[in-house]
Amino acid sequence: MKNNYATLGSQLGNDICTVEDTEEIFWLRMSDDYQSKSKAGDLLVRQYRFKDAITEYQNACRIKNDDFMLYIKLGGAYLTLFKFEEAEKYYNKALEYGAKEENIAFYFGVMNFLKGNYSEAISYFEKVNTNNGEMLISVIYWHSVASLKNDSQPSFLEKYNENIDVGHHTAYKTAVSLFAEKIEYNNIIIPENSLDAVIVQYGICEYLKHKKQTTEIKRYAEHLLNHMDVWPCIAYLAAYNDWRNNLNIRSC
Repeated sequence: MKNNYATLGSQLGNDICTVEDTEEIFWLRMSDDYQSKSKAGDLLVRQYRFKDAITEYQNACRIKNDDFMLYIKLGGAYLTLFKFEEAEKYYNKALEYGAKEENIAFYFGVMNFLKGNYSEAISYFEKVNTNNGEMLISVIYWHSVASLKNDSQPSFLEKYNENIDVGHHTAYKTAVSLFAEKIEYNNIIIPENSLDAVIVQYGICEYLKHKKQTTEIKRYAEHLLNHMDVWPCIAYLAAYNDWRNNLNIRSC
């Protein structure tokens, strides 16, 4: 059975991407209209083929260059590839063409978080439009993790209460409950779903680092990084980035 998702190594490294176009993607890429190019990029993103998606988004941009949603998509693809300069360029273009800062502040926050600029990340997370429980719990999680890494007070924990309707973001809620010390980390059952497992375990790792309880961190981190089927999610990228930076430090 063919792999339908590009690997981390093919997108963040030099491995060959073996994922092929679906028939729909093939015909969309053959078309020369804006909607087809943009949709081709969207479908390539679903295959984790961010390099190819950027090509199609760029082609769409040559046809129509005033759609801020396209620039948000380009920024996200570059951000996933850790190409921060390009990501920032396109997020700023999105603002230029009408996107509201409160609606893309989360992406700026993630970008600065991955760059290690935790104070800036915190500032952006505080600007996010949190008009629903799903976004609120996500922002509380990332604001808190950035604060822990920044050795500052995770003040957004004050916004948390157990009755927030978090929708499908239950993994974020579990980790935030840990940050708020409503539960013990060793009582947390790691979800079977890969995405939820990564979010919860990354939260546990950062909590344990903050508490200087280092003995368990390696185990959680290793389990987290094994979930390579969701490597483009923010929590996986953050954990991978931490692991890569630690390797660089040790090699110095």
